[in-house]
Amino acid sequence: MRLKLPASHMALPAGFKRTGLPAQVDQIVHKARRNAEMARRLAVTMSLIHIRNNTPTQLKR
Repeated sequence: MRLKLPASHMALPAGFKRTGLPAQVDQIVHKARRNAEMARRLAVTMSLIHIRNNTPTQLKR
């Protein structure tokens, strides 16, 4: 009987921390804004909304 090993986590670049939040289907989170230390240098930290497939944003145009 063989043991099944859990999948290993992908190594992150130095200085980045893994988020505990699940992946979001309808929103795109900008890579530079995932790190809390980098967020202090940016003017506004927010998730970017994928406009092409988001119907509320298409109605407001």
